[in-house]
Amino acid sequence: MSQELRKDLSKYVVGIAKDTAAVLGDARVMVEGFAKERVEMSNDWKSMVNSLAKSAGVEPRVKAAKAVAVEPEETPVKMTGKKKGRKKKGKKNR
Repeated sequence: MSQELRKDLSKYVVGIAKDTAAVLGDARVMVEGFAKERVEMSNDWKSMVNSLAKSAGVEPRVKAAKAVAVEPEETPVKMTGKKKGRKKKGKKNR
């Protein structure tokens, strides 16, 4: 009887080891996919920042992995007017 139990136990342990290796392999593939997706998203954000900077007439600070084509617009609208400052804190005039 103990020989049968020993064989069953060894089969069980081998099965657990194979299943664990399969789960780890799947997890590794998933993490690699996430890393690739993160790089792609980073490049997309950088290109978006560049296109917004170019359309605003500013030199972009971030370099994108792919070139960004921006259609030229009319002259950009400049904001004019007086800036409102902060109100001073203190005693009210009575």
